[in-house]
Amino acid sequence: MYTKNPVYSEFLNSLPVAVLFLISPCQVIAANVTAMQLLQVDPDSGDESVLNRLLSSRNTQELIQHVTDSLSSNTTCYLELPLHFPNGNVRQIVFKSVRWTDPDKNEICLSCLQDVTNDRQLISQLTEREASLAAAQRIAHFGSWELHLPEDPQTQPTALHWSDEIYRIFGHPPLSVAVTQELFYSQVHPQDRPLVREAVNRVLRDGGRYTVDHRIIRPDGEIRHLHEEGELVHDADG
Repeated sequence: MYTKNPVYSEFLNSLPVAVLFLISPCQVIAANVTAMQLLQVDPDSGDESVLNRLLSSRNTQELIQHVTDSLSSNTTCYLELPLHFPNGNVRQIVFKSVRWTDPDKNEICLSCLQDVTNDRQLISQLTEREASLAAAQRIAHFGSWELHLPEDPQTQPTALHWSDEIYRIFGHPPLSVAVTQELFYSQVHPQDRPLVREAVNRVLRDGGRYTVDHRIIRPDGEIRHLHEEGELVHDADG
């Protein structure tokens, strides 16, 4: 239909994004080359029936509802679901769809597809690693913190992040208080604050690493002795 029409074909097939044209309830009437490739269909076949069999193999109701919502909405509709391919592969696909009225006044669901499988796998791996790190910190009773520095060296850094175990070490349930440098230094023993400030400021000024032993006072008045190490690192932008 649209991909057969030279007016649309050259433009659609030049797009780096996968585009489907769907009508209710969930029928593909056209797809550009990128969509055919993403959905593992031979672009030269020009066979939308293969796409329809793929989309109707599973998750049929979710797709029907998505097309229905897109055709009745004035905003972009989103759907993420796994597509099961004949070769056994499963890919996580995001559909971003809008209603479009073609020159013949037909209501079309115009959908852009994105394969987010690798992104979801990476997020899952990072989540697992974070969980493992949190468990290790809890067992070993050590924590970590990050202080993000502003681009302007004259501006005082304020973005401080504590791991869950740091909260516990300082006597707070995780995420129960707003973490600031003021909070940190208020719990450092008054006699040790100059030592800690000098160690941290020296690294912020000159780079490198620091090691310092100091005491903290928890909210219940208990004094804890800590060994602290820090290092200034740079991100990809320096």
